[in-house]
Amino acid sequence: MIFRIQLWRGIFQPNFKFYQLRQAEKVNGLLWRLMILSIVSGLLSGLSVYAGLDTEMFTRLVEKKSMEAIEAMKLLFGVGSVLNGIISPIIIMYLSSLLIWTVLEDMKFYKIAAIQLYVVFIGVLEKTLEMVFRLMTGANSFSSPFGFGILAQLITDQPLLIHFMNEITIFGILGVIIQIIALKICSSFSLGKISILVIGIYLIFNLISSLLSLMDIEQIFKVI
Repeated sequence: MIFRIQLWRGIFQPNFKFYQLRQAEKVNGLLWRLMILSIVSGLLSGLSVYAGLDTEMFTRLVEKKSMEAIEAMKLLFGVGSVLNGIISPIIIMYLSSLLIWTVLEDMKFYKIAAIQLYVVFIGVLEKTLEMVFRLMTGANSFSSPFGFGILAQLITDQPLLIHFMNEITIFGILGVIIQIIALKICSSFSLGKISILVIGIYLIFNLISSLLSLMDIEQIFKVI
């Protein structure tokens, strides 16, 4: 049996689709769908920079750098954002699949990767909706209605905790739920073990992303 990846149906009918994946001996369309989603992610990152989102640092450098230097920095920042948008989904999908595969030994790697593709799709949806929301409202990334950054700012002033809570979103939670359902259907491991594994990986990646977000990009550009 060949498994047909149907991204929307996998989200709305996970039991049906992932039972098919359990029975499948081959998955079609995984690679090209991943490439398309990664390119879309990169384009969204580029559009965000072009629209001026998260580029406030350059305004603060107007009196310290020439316009030519600032434009060069913007270009470098934009290229980096696009590349990050393209590469990050691929790396995260591969590493997540690899970590799960080392624990759930009764599953084929390609089946785990197929499940992770749905998570990438959910991430691209989130990125699209967040960009639209921010362009319409002028809000910053910590005011997104999809994350818990707003709540974190009300209870603490610790930057790491705020960034970490901001990385936890309703779309991320949906991705976790989809993974747990899919892995429970496709493997023989207990729901508890699968839940701990998936939630643990999700939180670890969020922590790494939070630490990277704390890097002072403005200070880096001041050195250039």
